Amino acid sequence: MLDLAIHQIAAALGGQVTGVDTCNVPGPKHSPGDRSLSIRITHAGFVIYSFANDNWKVCREYERGRSANPDSDGPNPATIKLPPNTSVKGGPHHG
Repeated sequence: MLDLAIHQIAAALGGQVTGVDTCNVPGPKHSPGDRSLSIRITHAGFVIYSFANDNWKVCREYERGRSANPDSDGPNPATIKLPPNTSVKGGPHHG
């Protein structure tokens, strides 16, 4: 189940799967070849980490919107159905 989800997220965001539950994708406003945003699926939701030090809130909303609507240029947080317990690694808020 996690394997399918991570493949769907990587495909929707134009990234690549890097493990059973992880992928690296372009960060918000980055080039298509960028892989600075890491996403890990957990049982409680997902964990994101920006190697480019992008704002965690922007990255979270970008991931939520783009993985639900790959043709979008930006966030659309109402369109993705992920568990509400989203934890974000690398930001001031965890949980």
